[in-house]
Amino acid sequence: MSGQTAAAAAATAVAAACTVIAARRALAPSPRRPAFVAWTIGFALFTIAAAALWLGAANGWTDGPFRVYYLTGGILVVAYLAVGELLLVLPGRTVTRVESRPDDADVVYATVANFGNRHVFRSTDGGSTWIDIDGGGLPDAPVHCVTIPAAHPERVYICGDAGVFVSDDQGASWANLTSNLPNVIVVDLVYHETDHLLTAATYGRSIWRLQVD
Repeated sequence: MSGQTAAAAAATAVAAACTVIAARRALAPSPRRPAFVAWTIGFALFTIAAAALWLGAANGWTDGPFRVYYLTGGILVVAYLAVGELLLVLPGRTVTRVESRPDDADVVYATVANFGNRHVFRSTDGGSTWIDIDGGGLPDAPVHCVTIPAAHPERVYICGDAGVFVSDDQGASWANLTSNLPNVIVVDLVYHETDHLLTAATYGRSIWRLQVD
């Protein structure tokens, strides 16, 4: 057994053990239960990623194991572990969306609902710590979605009860993109990389599109 294969096997065993521990905590009554549920899913995904790495190291990489490893270990794990951290940092708050930066999975953005609190947070260490990038520059209203263009990874689009907003500097400042949208909740955003179109889904007033660069 090569060193890489042995390391992958050990990582699989450790991740599986962490999954079991988190699952036991998630099943126990506790104010932290939602966080442990998110961590259980995250550790389970990490176990799958480690197993795919083990398989690839032992038998040679093919498209199947690589795709499983990349999807679970490189993308989904970060999101679920980040949600777990947020649920501890923001007790009583509803986390509505978590999105990682396309060119750096350690940079993660999260949006939060409710009133009377900040609504957009960023982590630069995969969700271990978070900073408020709302900064009071956004309306005190729930935010439902965040999306980041691959071509402009420093740009952040968000939407919520107060409309659509954009930051070109990773949340240091915000501009209102609501424009002629109807005065309704915007529940989702999709950025179309090829056409440079931002599509906004509203609550009860159809789908709207905006040409952006």
